[in-house]
Amino acid sequence: MQYKGEKEQNKKEIVLLIIYALGLSLLADIVILRVLPKVIANISSYFGYELQSSDLLTKYCMGIGVRLVGILIFLYLIKKLEIYKWFTFNVKGRYIAISWLFFVYIIANIEIGDFNEVRGVTVLCMMIEAMAIGFFEEMVFRGTILPLFLRQWGKNKRGIVFAVILSSGIFGIFHLTNLFTAALPIAVFSQVIYASIIGIAFSALLLRTNKNLLWCCLLHGFYDMASGFGDFSKVIEVGQSVSQKVVSITPYLINIGLFIPLLIYGLFLLRKVEIGIVNKIEERV
Repeated sequence: MQYKGEKEQNKKEIVLLIIYALGLSLLADIVILRVLPKVIANISSYFGYELQSSDLLTKYCMGIGVRLVGILIFLYLIKKLEIYKWFTFNVKGRYIAISWLFFVYIIANIEIGDFNEVRGVTVLCMMIEAMAIGFFEEMVFRGTILPLFLRQWGKNKRGIVFAVILSSGIFGIFHLTNLFTAALPIAVFSQVIYASIIGIAFSALLLRTNKNLLWCCLLHGFYDMASGFGDFSKVIEVGQSVSQKVVSITPYLINIGLFIPLLIYGLFLLRKVEIGIVNKIEERV
């Protein structure tokens, strides 16, 4: 009877852990990325200054501001949960070698825009916001949620893989809130899938680089920065009508397929992760 009681208690702790992780994800997305910008915009409007979300510079500055708030919040949580001791920050040469496929995806993700109509400060703010996105999302999912899952399941290889997949799945679901924007549902669902793949790859990279969260943050930031340059082509495309575009599922399936090599490489990296990887995670009292 005592064993049964312990088993039930363990199940309850697992459920609470998953709910807690989902709560952290909602804090990051709903509160910090959705509600906070509206609060700032309303306060600004109250003082007579209207923030135009259609203005790229305003958009980037807002993105930088709210993500800096998010980074500070999750830095506090990482400290509070005593996870910070687990991470390392020294970048070594072999980290660059093991990240070769990530660099391929960063280069392939580059979108060239028209810079003739864009001020230099706008480009700079885009680059800063992209890096802020990388740091924020990595601190939430690979910096907080993944270590919490590894505490629970990281005692063997199967548990490590499960923790990686579960945290990466939450990272993918994190993007479902884009359904509340003007994005097409098919585009959002495809984003959920390839974001989950990216999450698996970054989780594997974190574990294979001696838990170097800084390295993952930088690579994630450069990846977002590469696609960010494409924003500037939209400056000269405002007059184009989106309603007349024919939506096809094929490009989205192709886009998902392009991330399969990254998934395979991420799983390959996980194969060589040491089983004792979680031994340095300090158990919270």
